Amino acid sequence: MIDHIHGGGEKDLGVGIAGSGGDKKGSEEGANLATSPSSSKQSAKMATARKEDQKEVKKEVKVGEALTVGEVKWVAGNPEKTSMIESGNEFIKPAKANGVFIIVPLTAELIGKESGTIDSSQFNIVDSKGRKFRPTDNTDVMMILSDSSIFLKQVDPNVPVNGKAVFDIATDATGLKLEIKDLRTFSNEKGYVDLGL
Repeated sequence: MIDHIHGGGEKDLGVGIAGSGGDKKGSEEGANLATSPSSSKQSAKMATARKEDQKEVKKEVKVGEALTVGEVKWVAGNPEKTSMIESGNEFIKPAKANGVFIIVPLTAELIGKESGTIDSSQFNIVDSKGRKFRPTDNTDVMMILSDSSIFLKQVDPNVPVNGKAVFDIATDATGLKLEIKDLRTFSNEKGYVDLGL
């Protein structure tokens, strides 16, 4: 099918060269079609699409720098790496990691107008191999952290809240980045904090 179309194109080109000025006019009309308003609109749409793609570039900051995702401004403090979390309470046993714990202190401030609740599903740690680690569901960790966990805390407009997120990750994981998703249900917005680990 392609060869057939190509052959016809060569035949038309020969007639245009040997033929009258009418064929030349046809060529000019073809050139005008290439710069028609519909063509210009298509180019404008493509340019707009490129701009939209640029808006989707990942946001990334370092520890201590503010990161705005949706209507929440986040600041991550210096992370701690440990294989065990002590409870400080004789009735609660220490929590032991399957790999290694990464404890990230966080401050969240809602800059929008509607309150929301911070959920563990908003967070991942991503390593240099692209592996993603969810916050730990270790019950010992939950008991030790208690009220100091960032999860399930409500954020109200312009009232900062503090807490910790704990991840149990592979011992060989490096190049760690904290991924934070928008707390709004139908948003795909996300940002990253380079943890320097």
